[in-house]
Amino acid sequence: MIEGAVYAYLKSQAAFNTTIGGADLPRLYPDVAPKSASKPYVTFQEIGGDHVEHTTAAGGLASAMVQFSVFAATSPSRETVVEALRAELLGHRAGVWGTGTNQVTVRSVLAEGAPLHTYIPPTNASEEGVFQSTYTFKVWYAETVPQI
Repeated sequence: MIEGAVYAYLKSQAAFNTTIGGADLPRLYPDVAPKSASKPYVTFQEIGGDHVEHTTAAGGLASAMVQFSVFAATSPSRETVVEALRAELLGHRAGVWGTGTNQVTVRSVLAEGAPLHTYIPPTNASEEGVFQSTYTFKVWYAETVPQI
């Protein structure tokens, strides 16, 4: 659910999409990018989360840890995409993301530390190295309280 909402939200953000291929063909992929994906591109996945609970019932609030991985051909390109991602998500307050079964009401988005930057060297002469960054955000959103 949250992955679909994150995908829908980011695909609707023109400034972010410009950095990863444009609004017509943003290179944003849940979990894994296709081998044919041009750089720069972004993959993301939910890697954990939590539900707020009280002693008497569920709190109606949940969080999801969403990890983004940015892949680029150059370090400056990677930095541009990381900054665009940060600008779209960090400090986001209250809004509806997604539609249908993927719709959630987001309360806030917080960064979990700074992005981790790495360089993946080529494994043979026919490949090019890849500049990668991993950035994790905690997305707080409203959830339905189960009725007992």
